[in-house]
Order: sequence, then C-alpha cells, then structure tokens
Amino acid sequence: MRRPLLWAVTLFVMGEVAARVMGSHPAYSIALAVTSIILCAIFSNRNALTKSNNLLLFLLLFSISASGAVWSYGYYSGKNDIRAELEPDIVRMYFIISGMDNTASGVRLTLKYKKGMRSEPITMYLKSDESSDEIAAPEPGRYITVTGRIEEIEGATNPGQMDLQEYYLSRGIKFQIKADHYEVSEKVANPVTLYLWRFRKKAAGYIAQYFADEEAGILKNMILGDKSRMSPETRILYQRNGIAHILAISGLHIMLLASFIEWLLSKMYVKKNAASAITIFFMLLYGVMTGMSHATMRALLMLIIGRSAFAVKRTPDTPTTMAEALLIMMMINPDCLFSTGLLMSFAALSGVWVGSLVYERILGNERFKSFPEKLRPLAKTFCTSVILTSSISLMLSPLLLLSNYEIPLLSMLLNLVVTTLLSFVIGCGFIVIVMGFVVDILGVLGLSLVEYGASGVTDFGRMLIESALRLPVTLATWILRLYRLICEKLPSFSIIITGHLEVWQVVLVYLIIALVLLIYLDERLRRRIYEELKRRTMRKVKGTMFGGRWYWGRMGDWKEKRSINVRNINERKKEEILRGSKNAGKKEEKIRDIERRKRRDKSQRVLRYMLLCATLIICMAGATKLYNLAFSGVIFLDVGQGDGSIIRSSTGRNYIIDCGSSDREEIGRYTLVPALKYYGMGTVDAVMLSHTDSDHVSGLIELIENRDL
Repeated sequence: MRRPLLWAVTLFVMGEVAARVMGSHPAYSIALAVTSIILCAIFSNRNALTKSNNLLLFLLLFSISASGAVWSYGYYSGKNDIRAELEPDIVRMYFIISGMDNTASGVRLTLKYKKGMRSEPITMYLKSDESSDEIAAPEPGRYITVTGRIEEIEGATNPGQMDLQEYYLSRGIKFQIKADHYEVSEKVANPVTLYLWRFRKKAAGYIAQYFADEEAGILKNMILGDKSRMSPETRILYQRNGIAHILAISGLHIMLLASFIEWLLSKMYVKKNAASAITIFFMLLYGVMTGMSHATMRALLMLIIGRSAFAVKRTPDTPTTMAEALLIMMMINPDCLFSTGLLMSFAALSGVWVGSLVYERILGNERFKSFPEKLRPLAKTFCTSVILTSSISLMLSPLLLLSNYEIPLLSMLLNLVVTTLLSFVIGCGFIVIVMGFVVDILGVLGLSLVEYGASGVTDFGRMLIESALRLPVTLATWILRLYRLICEKLPSFSIIITGHLEVWQVVLVYLIIALVLLIYLDERLRRRIYEELKRRTMRKVKGTMFGGRWYWGRMGDWKEKRSINVRNINERKKEEILRGSKNAGKKEEKIRDIERRKRRDKSQRVLRYMLLCATLIICMAGATKLYNLAFSGVIFLDVGQGDGSIIRSSTGRNYIIDCGSSDREEIGRYTLVPALKYYGMGTVDAVMLSHTDSDHVSGLIELIENRDL
C-alpha cells in the first residue's frame, strides 16, 4: 500500500466526522460509516497475502476508523459546560485574555476560563465606542474580570448567512459573554502573548506610517492578521474576483519568512539542524502573534514535519505531510474540519501537489533551450505558474460554490498575475517592518549620543534608511493598486452567481475531478480508454509519418490520420534517422524538426491542461446554476424587528417584498444579498414595498446604494 499513513488518517477522519454529525445529519454519518467499511475491505483485499491476514488487516483498518469515532465522542462528552456551574443569570468571572481581533466596528476578545486543570475558551465583543481609549483597551496576556451574561452563540437563521456558531466551534469556542462591565488587571498572565501583541501593534504602526490608508489596511491584514483597517468594499472586491486567499496568512508567508531566517542563520555559520530548530521557534511566535488561524497552523505543522523529516534524513511527501497536519489539528479540535478557511487551505495545497504532478508529466526535465540563457528561469517560472494556478483554481472552485455561491470565470487568469506578484508585496511589507524597527533603534541611539555630540551619525542613518524605504513602499503600493484596478475593470459577466451546493454534491464534484485527473495523469489508463472509444466510434486510415489532422467522413463519423507520437522518439530513433539519411544537412534538419515538434507538443499540452481545468470549472458553474434554477417558492427572511421576503416564480423571475430592520445593522449586506446568492438570483425583476418605514426598506436602500455587493 502506497502512503499507508495517508489512508489511515483518511479512515480516522471519516470516523471522527461520522460521530460528529450523527445527531444533526444521520444520513451523512451512515454514508461515511459505509464508505469506511468499503475502503477497509478494498485495502485489505489488495494488500493481504492470505485470507487470515485479510481479516486481520480489515479489522486493523476498521479499528482506525472506529478510534476516530471514539476520539470524537470523548472530545464532545468531556467538553466543559461552564453555564452548568453557574446558577445566576448575571455572573462575575475571572478570565485570561488569550487573543484579540480588531474589526472595523469593535474588538473581539478570546477569553480563557480556567478551573483547576480545565480550561474553556469563550468570546466577548466590545463595540468601538467602548474601546476607543487605547490606554484602557484590553491587551492579550492579562487577566480580566467580566460581569455579564453567558449565552450560546447564535447560528445562521437565514439561507446563505454566515454561521457564527460553526465558525466559533471550529476555533473551539462554544459560548459568548455579553459584558455589562469589565475590569482589566495589571497582573500579567502570559508575558509571551502580551509582548507579541505589543510587537504586532508596533509593526502595524510602521505599516500605517509609510503606506496610504487603503494599502496599509490590506498589508496589515495580509502580514499581521489585523482586519481593523481594511475596508469592507476591498474585501468584497477581492472575494468576488477569487483572490481573497491572498489576505490569509498561509504557506507563502511562512515559506518566505522561514527562508529568510534560514538564509540569515546560514550566513552566521549555524548548523543546519540548529537553524531549523531556531526557524521553527520564530515561526511559532509569528503564528501566535498573528492569531494562529487554521491556514497558519496548517502551514506551521507542515513546516515542522518537513524540517523534522530532513533532520532524520528522510524526504517529506506532500500528501503524507498534509495528512499528518490534518490529524494533529483534528485531534486538537474535531470541529476545525468545518472551517472554510481550513478546507480552502488544504484544497489550495492539493492543487499545488496536483500541479507538480502535471508539470512533471508534461514538461519533466525540460530545460527550455529554445530561449536565451538569461530568459530560461523566467520561462520555467511562467510555465510552473500557469500549471499551478490552473490546478489551484480547479481545486478551490467547489468550495467557492459551497461558501460564496458564485464563481469568477476569469479568476484563473487573474490569479496568474496576482500570485506571481504576491511574493514582492509580502517581501516589501516585511522589509518595511524590519527597517521601521531599525529606524527606531537608531533614534534611541541618537538620543543617548546627544551629550557626546555624535547624534548626527544616527540621524544620517535614519534619513538614509527612510530614503531607501521609498522603493519597497512604492513597489508594494503599485502592485496593490494594480490588483484593485484589474478587479474593477473586469466585466461583470465574468462573475456568475450560481447558487448553493449541498455537501454531498461537493464531495461528488471532487470525486469527478479526481477521476478526470487520474485519467489525465495515468497514460496507460488514458490509452486504454482512448483505444476503446476509438474501436467503437472511429475508423482507422493510414497516415503520413509526421503529419496528421481530423476531418469529417461522409457518414458523419470522425476519421483520424494517424501520426507518429514525437514525444516517444528516443535517441535510438534519432540514430536510425541519421543512418538512413544520405545528406548531412538533412540529418541535422530532421533532428531539429523533431526537437521543435517536441517543444510545440509540450506547449500544446500545457494549453490543453488549462482548457481542461477551465472546462471543468465552467461545467461546475453551469450545473450548479441549473440546479438552483429548478427552485421556486417563497423565502421569509429573519430580519429581527422588520419584514422581508423573496419570491422566485415558476418562470424563473425574482421578486423582493420589503426588506428592512430597525434593530439590525447592514441587513442588506449580511441578510438579503447572501439569501439572493444562495438561490442563484443574480438579478431582481421587481421590488414591492408595503410602506416606506425603515424596518421595511433599509435593506433595499443598502442594496441599491451598494450594487457591488
């Protein structure tokens, strides 16, 4: 069995998910259990030598799947319910601030409630007017006393609405506290968290100092995980055009920073294993500082596993490393599998792995000798980017349909530009942060040298560094503005509002993608399928040696003029051609012709792979659109104090009857638009109003004023 750990983790995860969804989705649970048994039977039949070994192997594999279910059951049965320990509605509790997320409208704190050896996270939200004073604002790593009411986090009540309950469960948080009053202690509970938070705040200040507000907000989100200063319009623009993944701190950030640290340590003559350990330590600090999202945790775990493999002189395998990282994350919190960020992170990495296989299959050890020597690395990078971008877009498309209910058809081409320039943006951001600290250090040294009359040296150094910073600042600003310009200039028809997919449909789509890629990558299987199709539908005709084309026969069937596959011409064939030729000039000409045909064939195969990925994406979008067009009915929206409903007629027309609320903000953005997209309603044919009070029209006004939603 190849990659046994990968399949063992797959069975474990299937058992864990089956136990998790037993109460809410029993059909999915039964399907997962049956699939696990079938996989166990297949693996045992293929790998056991005798019937007794067959049974033992089956029981071993089934026990792995069952252990996942037992682990999930133990996790949820042992989960603390802090409300059961508290009788009054209003409580006063002592917490540790473990995390803090700045948002556009306030601050979201992650608190830890500890009792003995037990601890459970809980979340608390503070509006911007409550935390506007930076001196009194809470800092992670301190103790806080909160008086308030503990409640369960409310889930989604409308179609397409973000499910906050699932989101916080994926982070291990089950409850929230509505605070009436809080007091932050001067006592420090975790100094590492506190000083990392202060370092992040200082780094955010450097970005805000050297960049304009719009670009500073994007870079803070992209490098530090600070979402407070990024405009919602920019986030929606990136999301609708399929490039929102660049805002997440993931593998590219970890790779760039880890490579820089390892390069710096190599210049200091630090041994390789020691450099790997130091790099892992600093990357863990970076993960904690940025909030340790699921994508960041996945990248850090894979970095640790990969460096550990090199330390014991083993070569890490990408699928096995992914499985090990997923196993660790699932054992920490089984609910993390329901995080869209985690799924997209693993899907993108799967696309990278598939792209590497396709590159090896198409180009192999191609050296691009037809290009000038200085342009060969650029040509190789371009071909690699084309294949990887196509693969990543293909693997992410089903999840975009599941979560965003729309798909940008031009995202493949757009990501080709975005991902190529993204490394420069991140690198420039890190350079500005590092140089900002250097400037501050020189300023402190200058103050200490004033009495000696030598402060001019440090002042000159500060001026020199600030002048040098203009280059990375200008470069990053231009690239980010280019991103925005391209997104705004793309035609509106390039974004198709498809509607939603069910989970089982997404699984089916991935199975179809896997089957198509398997046929594409397995040449022998592809040839068998091709020969069978040709035997049934085509007639053979004789052809020339190097020519060949398709044309219609009289009866409407396809005829093929066969030609020699120039990819399989080896050195022995070249020698035969040389021996059979009389003219030396013709010999060289024939060899050049063979090499030219090989290069042209490889280019055509790259283009065919792009077309294959684009065709699959378009087919997914079309099938999803047709599936949602079949729906007709009335949807009543939960808008709080107000009214709102959507109607789709049997003829496919879409109508809105009122939509407003007097106790909820931005009802159009967070309720009406997601519901329209959920059912694939890209246009509204008519709007009907009962009257013009705000609790009936506020969402409609927001929709009209912000059509980019």
